[in-house]
Formats: sequence, structure tokens, C-alpha cells
Amino acid sequence: MMFGAFIGSATPVGGGVIAFPVLSFIKHAPSSEAATFCLAMQAFGMTA
Repeated sequence: MMFGAFIGSATPVGGGVIAFPVLSFIKHAPSSEAATFCLAMQAFGMTA
């Protein structure tokens, strides 16, 4: 997840590009939970 945070901070694409596939395919989390996590990561990351 640190790699996803680095990509999200270094590029305009956001960390969800890395976090969503990791959570849904590798960790087998439900897609709705992975999408919610990516949205929260983006929302709280912009306010930090």
C-alpha cells in the first residue's frame, strides 16, 4: 500500500489505481469495500 500511496502522491492518477486491484484481486476484498477505501484514501489525502 505504500507503493500505491507513493504513486498517488507523485502522479495525478491517484492511489486508487494501485490500491483497488491490490485490494480486490490480491487481498480478495469485495469491490465495493475496495472502492470505498480508495475514495476515503483520496478524500483524506487531499486534506492532509
